[in-house]
Amino acid sequence: MLFIGIQFVIWSATGAYMVFFDIDYIHGDSLVVNHQDKIEPHDIQYSLSTLFNEYPNAENIRLATFLQQTVYRFVINTENVPVQFLLDARSGELLSPIPESKAIEAAYYYSTLGKVKSVELITDNPPFELSPRALPAWRINFDVFGCTLYLCFSINRRTCR
Repeated sequence: MLFIGIQFVIWSATGAYMVFFDIDYIHGDSLVVNHQDKIEPHDIQYSLSTLFNEYPNAENIRLATFLQQTVYRFVINTENVPVQFLLDARSGELLSPIPESKAIEAAYYYSTLGKVKSVELITDNPPFELSPRALPAWRINFDVFGCTLYLCFSINRRTCR
């Protein structure tokens, strides 16, 4: 009975924590700056038809912004493995995979967590908090409270936090 009683108390305490605290706070969303960048029509000089001509197998095409730059995000399935692409909507230049310097720039753009302590590119065997569907991803560790930001190019935003 004591074992079951202790387990019940632990479940109750952790459940109360999830109920009383805002879920966005628990996720760490308050630590991320949510920019609402507008997509200007004159920034789209690389047409969708040109994209389809160069990438005929492109799927899940999305127009978005990355570091105040208008981009196309899309996926091409090669051997049942989705490969994610990031393309400049102005010039058609392939931006992915992004280099470490751009990942650090994005970390400072999307967060206010202090200084970057370390950066790691994760291509396989992700940590438990990151879905394998989000790979490849940059893991950016900050020197404040052991905070980590994952930067990935998932088409589904819920995959990547």
